[in-house]
Amino acid sequence: MSDQDVEEFKATVLAKLTLAVGKDAASATDRDWFVATALALRDRIIHRWLTADRLSDAKGRKRVYYMSLEFLIGPCSTMSSAICDAVKSSRPR
Repeated sequence: MSDQDVEEFKATVLAKLTLAVGKDAASATDRDWFVATALALRDRIIHRWLTADRLSDAKGRKRVYYMSLEFLIGPCSTMSSAICDAVKSSRPR
């Protein structure tokens, strides 16, 4: 993640904390931070997924649905360490 991505993610988490969770940074609990972070991540994933879905539909591609936990662990673990660093640096403590 670039510095700009980290800053945008911090701003998104803080916005979710305020607007979706209804707390400010000073009074937020660990659970509030978790929910705000989860909502921010969900938004990022959904926007990317919808873009890919539209492109796939436009190209007339077929779909195969298969979910494997073993497959998901690798990509998620590398992405999650960068996201965890961004989340930790966005929290005032």
